[in-house]
Amino acid sequence: MATSMRSFSIAVFCFAIGLSSVGAQAAPPEPTDKPAKPVVSEVKPAPESKAPPSEIVLDDFLVIPKLGVYGRVPMHRDPLEALLATGKWKSPEDGDSIDASVGSSRRWRKGEIDNGALQTDSAIGGYAVTNFDSTVDRIMLLEGAGYANVYVGGQLHAGDTYAAGWLPVPVEIVKGANELLFQISQPTMKAKLVAAENPVAINVAHATLPDIVRGVDREVWVGFAIINADKSAIESATLRVTAGDEITETTIDYIDAASLQQVAVPVKLPAGELADELAIELELVAKDGKRLASTKLSLPVVAANDLQRRTFRSAIDGSVQTYTLIPASDSTASEAGRLVVASETAKPGIKLALHDLGVTAHDFAQQLTASSDWHTVVPTGRSAFGFDWEDWSQQDIDEALDAATAVVDADREKLVAVGHGMGSHGVLQWGSTHPGRLAAAALVNGWPSLWTYGGGRPGSDGATPVEQMLLRPTLASDTLALVENLRSTALLILHSTDDAIVPVDQSRQLLAALAPAHKDFAFEELSGDEHGWSAINDAKQKPGEFFRVEVAESSTSTPFVNFATADLTQSSSYRWVTILQQQQPRELSSVELVVKENPAAISGKTTNVSRVQLDVSMLPEGKPFYVQLDRSRPALFREIPDDKKIELALQKDGRWIPAAKAAGQKSPQRGSGLKAVFANQPLLVYGTGGTSEQQTWAKRKAHYDAETFLYRGNGRLEVIPDTEFGDADFANGDNKDRNVVLYGNADTNSAWPALLSTSDVQVRGDGLVVNARPEQGDDLGVIMVRPRPDSEVAHVAVIGGTGLTGMRLTNRLRYFTAGIDYPDLLVFGPATLIDGTADVRIAGYFDGEWKFDDTTTAWRDLAL
Repeated sequence: MATSMRSFSIAVFCFAIGLSSVGAQAAPPEPTDKPAKPVVSEVKPAPESKAPPSEIVLDDFLVIPKLGVYGRVPMHRDPLEALLATGKWKSPEDGDSIDASVGSSRRWRKGEIDNGALQTDSAIGGYAVTNFDSTVDRIMLLEGAGYANVYVGGQLHAGDTYAAGWLPVPVEIVKGANELLFQISQPTMKAKLVAAENPVAINVAHATLPDIVRGVDREVWVGFAIINADKSAIESATLRVTAGDEITETTIDYIDAASLQQVAVPVKLPAGELADELAIELELVAKDGKRLASTKLSLPVVAANDLQRRTFRSAIDGSVQTYTLIPASDSTASEAGRLVVASETAKPGIKLALHDLGVTAHDFAQQLTASSDWHTVVPTGRSAFGFDWEDWSQQDIDEALDAATAVVDADREKLVAVGHGMGSHGVLQWGSTHPGRLAAAALVNGWPSLWTYGGGRPGSDGATPVEQMLLRPTLASDTLALVENLRSTALLILHSTDDAIVPVDQSRQLLAALAPAHKDFAFEELSGDEHGWSAINDAKQKPGEFFRVEVAESSTSTPFVNFATADLTQSSSYRWVTILQQQQPRELSSVELVVKENPAAISGKTTNVSRVQLDVSMLPEGKPFYVQLDRSRPALFREIPDDKKIELALQKDGRWIPAAKAAGQKSPQRGSGLKAVFANQPLLVYGTGGTSEQQTWAKRKAHYDAETFLYRGNGRLEVIPDTEFGDADFANGDNKDRNVVLYGNADTNSAWPALLSTSDVQVRGDGLVVNARPEQGDDLGVIMVRPRPDSEVAHVAVIGGTGLTGMRLTNRLRYFTAGIDYPDLLVFGPATLIDGTADVRIAGYFDGEWKFDDTTTAWRDLAL
């Protein structure tokens, strides 16, 4: 394929995303007087009525501009959050000041309300605070938009960062004074408190619902939130779904008081011909038979060849996710309930289409056209914003493809992709972490990497050993470092020359990275400044023409492998090679291996690999063969094993030797980093021991994580107290291979002894011990990842601290943000919120056997 390239200069385009860093603003002059703090008073009921108001509109705020330094870094700085963590926070008055992390101090000023919204354009990343008095204790629903998070009475809740307008969060209001502190994320902000009509509600406002496809669907999955605004938990309830004469019942094990949770429900469809809509009834029934909540909804019914929303249940967290399917032209339903195309030629292939930032999968699908050559699969990525097509959005691609290929009769080896904007990055990231899967890809007005478009990867020059450990996870988002994994994928790159949203320089940087090793790509700059999908105009047929000439990569019998990866939990295999463990976890690893025939052998070199698995089915049966890695002494194998796979382990002296499959060790299924724990249907377990403040923190922090994952990724994280985890339903049986996240420490969380009694790290209220070395203090935050001892595949994570201050330090660590992850072990003090990484005491990774290793960890004091 011809390659067209124009001269260009490389530049890094930085943009602000979420709460990334902005320039400092000068503080206004000191006022001559200080009026009292703002108060929003409840409208007092008439004397004859004792009922409190059903709605409280929050419209009297003090606002302070951005104080902290965020960006895509693991340890952000925020002096206001430091006050909250250390218990020094006091509600401000007009004119009070706080020293900012960068630049001069900032002052609280009276907020401006316009058309019912707080005007916050000059304070994005800053805070807004309001106070009001309540006549009663009660749980209300906080509804609002334009804030990243909110502290209600000092307790943290997720916010509506993108102003989507669908996150009603149950919050506890106390009798007397109440304070709400919002972190601002949008140019305008709204918030109000609403009394729930019923203590328990089925919220279908943001439900995940499918279309029903005639002749195909017999059962579908639906997902929606249950809001428990009661002071008691819901236990062992039944969710009953009625669709015509079919009734489906699902057990809801536990929904905590004052919380919301997505539930996943299968719906069995009635027999016979369906109308254009199917009405279904939902009813939540307590274990004593009392009806807690009910509602109705309807599902569209569409034809087999129509554009269709489809749902599936995710293995990541048990949630219901959706994708849009554009069936190949002339698709019909088979007797087996699959979509087929009558053709005398080849089956249609699969075209993967990834949407831009803020665009829904369904809206993007409506801009695409059906083709006789392809069934087009448009994943959601878990939301219109999701995770920048990384992390759980990447896994959503895999799950959507698996769900779609179970429905359509297609050639699974014939896979191509198209991406627009952020979706182009998703195509490149997915293609480079799944090398050999994509035959071809077309990229329109895209950006290649978080670190070209997101402000640049944090530099390692001059970094301390601790900082180097914290930087390692960023490598997995450095798509250009993995670009050689795309060698077998033909690429068509189209970009508007004057695109103001994604500058054409982004595609030019991709070309510069491709040129040395990639020989099959084409690039065209399109006239105009339009960023949208329609920007390709007359060129819009080119992806279709491009795809028609491409074929899938050859099978796994290909005799060579050239493969690189940084995160084994995301990408570990290519062709017949699987990297099982790294010498230095989360650093870049690579293999260059080749199969030889006479004598039968596999040889080559590795970088940062300590354990590898090889599929040797391509070698002659019944004959000996050898493997030589990194010019070490060859390892001889007498014959091919029955499962066709062998493992080799690197010794300290540099030799590679045959190794038995090791139980309990690190593996791609149970690898390094905190993010890996938020998969495999994780169970969040909060401690009920310790002081009342520690108990409240643990419960609220677990729910904050669940709320955030629900909002960011349409996720379903079950939250239970440690007292429930002791129950056999949660600790054993089907749950024993689930990941577990413990909130608190060994003194506050009663699940600790069963899961972490043999850990090299023990955390208590007055300090911790790491491999027999103590670290004293009741103000240390702790992140830890360990293997679950009663499982071969599950993790245990700790999010907590030695005391209340340490616990609070973990409140807003951004492990649900693309480009940020945390190591297997992280211990840090309260000064991190002021000085960043300077107060990180230890950071690092456990070795391949999950043991403490001085060579993969860094202590702050040992580096001084």
